[in-house]
Amino acid sequence: MRSSTRKKLLPLVFALVVTVVGAALAVPLITVNVQQLGAGSSVITSDVKAANVTWILSSTNPDYIAGVSFTLDTNVTGTIYIKLYDSTGALVAYNTTTLTNSTSGTVTFDPNIPLTKVAEVYVIYQGP
Repeated sequence: MRSSTRKKLLPLVFALVVTVVGAALAVPLITVNVQQLGAGSSVITSDVKAANVTWILSSTNPDYIAGVSFTLDTNVTGTIYIKLYDSTGALVAYNTTTLTNSTSGTVTFDPNIPLTKVAEVYVIYQGP
């Protein structure tokens, strides 16, 4: 290679190196710490220890669940999630309601859920 060609390429190579180094320095380092579920040191307690659930069956076809009526063992203020699962553990339906200093409430499902699809019901309380 002739020296004049080298002299022309040298500034281009230098500019390329400066650009790559500048771009590398411009990217921030992001560190994410992930903690396994249950690895924390704080204990989460709930005022609710038990819930009674009553199915509200469809008025036009009692083979379908139109909703759920529930009663908790203590007054709560917060959101109640009602989740219905099938026998494989797959979520069939869920809905929420908000309680204010109350022990009972109702959640409806539209469309209605076939009674035969439901194997488990979860009542979840999320406080304020």
